Amino acid sequence: PRRFISGFWRSFKIPDALGERMIRRIETTEGARLRDLDVAQVAEHLTLPAFIVHDRTDREVPFLEGEEWSWGLNDARLMATEGLGHNRLLAAPVVLDAIAGFIAGEPLALPSRRVANAPAQHVGG
Repeated sequence: PRRFISGFWRSFKIPDALGERMIRRIETTEGARLRDLDVAQVAEHLTLPAFIVHDRTDREVPFLEGEEWSWGLNDARLMATEGLGHNRLLAAPVVLDAIAGFIAGEPLALPSRRVANAPAQHVGG
């Protein structure tokens, strides 16, 4: 979460000092330190299957963050796309079909990162 928020303020060219104030305010309001909400720490307690879709060329959220979630969750699949960026991802028919299939409980033709530790499926676009 901290990395996401700092990426957010930097994308809007907000000075780091103001961004740090924003973090302190969030932590005060929520009663938790953002570093305590690390992916690895949160993920180990989640038990539901997860389907993560992330584009390798995403300029807003590094692809590594999607990979970290897929590695940390107990039962996760990562669908890696190429060339869809951050916003066009959810309009791509191949992505919508995969999400609908996941929700419907259909088996996905994507490797389990947790079990197989295989590379993410590459889906062109």
